[in-house]
Amino acid sequence: MILKSIYIPFGGIFPALTGFLSAREDFMHHFPRIDQKTLYGQAHTGTAVIDRRISNLHLIMHRIRIDSGVNLLLHEKYTIDFLYLPIDFESFFIWLRMIMDQIAFLTPLFYERQGILPRNSFNDQLKWFKEDKTGFDNKCRNYLLSNMQWFTEIRDIRDDALHRRFWSYAEMKTKGEVNIKRMRGNRLEKDIESLDKTIGQFYFKFAAFSRFYEKHFSELLHSRDKNFKFLGQHVEMVEEYFASIEYFTSKAGNVS
Repeated sequence: MILKSIYIPFGGIFPALTGFLSAREDFMHHFPRIDQKTLYGQAHTGTAVIDRRISNLHLIMHRIRIDSGVNLLLHEKYTIDFLYLPIDFESFFIWLRMIMDQIAFLTPLFYERQGILPRNSFNDQLKWFKEDKTGFDNKCRNYLLSNMQWFTEIRDIRDDALHRRFWSYAEMKTKGEVNIKRMRGNRLEKDIESLDKTIGQFYFKFAAFSRFYEKHFSELLHSRDKNFKFLGQHVEMVEEYFASIEYFTSKAGNVS
């Protein structure tokens, strides 16, 4: 397999933020310890967390690809790999929600004015932007108002699992397509057709949000310091990551 470049969501902007804030940090008072109370300290810690969480999201995608993949035949649908699929389906949305909450934690650090945006959850931050009439960041607000319906959907899937006593099982169709049945008690509530296509569509929208986010907030940092340059990202892709991401995004579009 030839590994070509492929876009990894948020692979560049948060390291850039950390570097931007490091130039404003007074390390003399606490070197070599990182002061978690400073903006730099929060960016440094938050960037490490989100990098790990996105890596874990890719691992979940990889396992779904393998467990629902090419070598799984109809008579193998009760193997342990196949039985993991509903667990990985719910895990994908739980991890994606955690990533979005971590984005909400880091977003206020891009702004010169602190203490304005809520940062405990992306849901609270999204609600704040929708209700904001002050013109704090109209470009970001307009994007969020028009493009974040998918976040409401992942929140509902995650909340179904955590708060509404939903459970899931996988069902294989005769042509090898995997559906996810969303149950509450013994009643079918939702039938998710095509597991891999569903995952691909949500990942594609997540990546599209990342593209807007990296462009918008790199421009914001440049407006604060004309010497700031956003170099994007350079990610060394291992074959497993590439194959999994390419597999899912090909179901919904191309984000390479």
